[in-house]
Amino acid sequence: MRNSLFRSRAWLHVLISIVPVILIHASASADCSAPAGLPGQVNLRGAPQKPYFCDGVRWFEMNFIEAGGTGAGSCTPAELGTFANRSGSFRLCNGSDWLRQTTDTLILGSCTTQGELKFDPLTQVLSACDGGILRTAKLPAPAVVYNATGSLQTYSVPPGVTRLTARIWGAGGGGGGGARKGAAGAPRTGGSGGGGAYSVVQFDVTPGETLNLYVGRGGGGGRALLHTFLIIFPSSYTSSGGGGGGLSAIQRASDSSWLVAVGAGGGGGGADEQLTAPATGGRGGAGGVHLGEDGVSATSGSSGGRGATSTSGGGPGTGSFAAAAGAGALRAGGFGAGDSGTRDPASFFNGGSPGLVLDNQIPTGGGGGGGGYGGGGGGAGAQESDVGSSGGGGGSSSTAANVHWLYGESGSGSTPGGIGMADRPFGIAEGGLGKSGGDTGADGGHGLIILIPDPAP
Repeated sequence: MRNSLFRSRAWLHVLISIVPVILIHASASADCSAPAGLPGQVNLRGAPQKPYFCDGVRWFEMNFIEAGGTGAGSCTPAELGTFANRSGSFRLCNGSDWLRQTTDTLILGSCTTQGELKFDPLTQVLSACDGGILRTAKLPAPAVVYNATGSLQTYSVPPGVTRLTARIWGAGGGGGGGARKGAAGAPRTGGSGGGGAYSVVQFDVTPGETLNLYVGRGGGGGRALLHTFLIIFPSSYTSSGGGGGGLSAIQRASDSSWLVAVGAGGGGGGADEQLTAPATGGRGGAGGVHLGEDGVSATSGSSGGRGATSTSGGGPGTGSFAAAAGAGALRAGGFGAGDSGTRDPASFFNGGSPGLVLDNQIPTGGGGGGGGYGGGGGGAGAQESDVGSSGGGGGSSSTAANVHWLYGESGSGSTPGGIGMADRPFGIAEGGLGKSGGDTGADGGHGLIILIPDPAP
């Protein structure tokens, strides 16, 4: 069982000088330059902070094995961080129990200085001296990282592997496009997309079976479109909302059963050209663990799509424009209001689409985010109403009954869940920024799936 012993750099320097560790691959893309590190160096990263070890190329998360053992006894809070020879083993007190090195270690040789650490830059192995034996923790298989490709990906369970831990981010929604009335008009900003949710789950697998992996793509940014009807105000722009982010999910290929689906963020609403009235777009709702966040309503004239619940899709946003937004559905985000909108339940990689601007006069609502259930699309204001349109709702997350849910964190606004996780590459699951003037909104960040096999193949 993992624990949280480290609370300061002072503790870190004391503990790391003695305790054998297990190193787990933190991120395939996180190198030792972010933050800067030298081979063998340990640093605190993430929120909450955890110790990481630099192998000269990448940072690896360090975790301790907890065990009692015959004759070990218990320790007191006053002994937290101290070491002792208990039952013939070198042990560390975590405030209540003595932690020991497991027998599942590799013996690299002999040593004389108890607690001494040795780093071999050639093999990139960190070992510790324990009772005259130089030991290193056996490394599990490196984490397998799946990025968004827009296509179905598969994972074949290796021989001997009976359990998988999955760390999953839903994608972020796209930002709404910007607007402006005339070349000298004040720029109006589209709403930003919502961030995706984050979940850590664990489930049993059978060696040789195949899993289907769906990694959500970030919602596309809303377009800024030249307003051709305003002859007296040339260079005027209105805009469409951003698309909803796609869910990230795992499915058993053998029976098509869904193991987990993680909610994505809704797209931001489009902005409208105008002279004086505020006409910014509403922000998309973030993906949630149980409940997706509602899309934010524009200043007036339309309302945001509702976030999905654990049992149903989010309701559509409303607006004075005749074309209605779409409701969220099972694993599908609703489309935003506008001249037209689509939702393809068979395409899990993308969330709901924004409404399409056909006559270049009406800003459209953002699409709902995908998830176990998708969020509703955002509503749109009426033609020439000088109001922005609203954001789509965020998707919810869900797991099957036989999946052990370990941890989850909903997004908040444009910020994704799991923002402090050290293995989250920059930009993953973030909501795209809404843009102003005649600029296209930023795309949302793609989702991510990281699989950790147990035991190591």
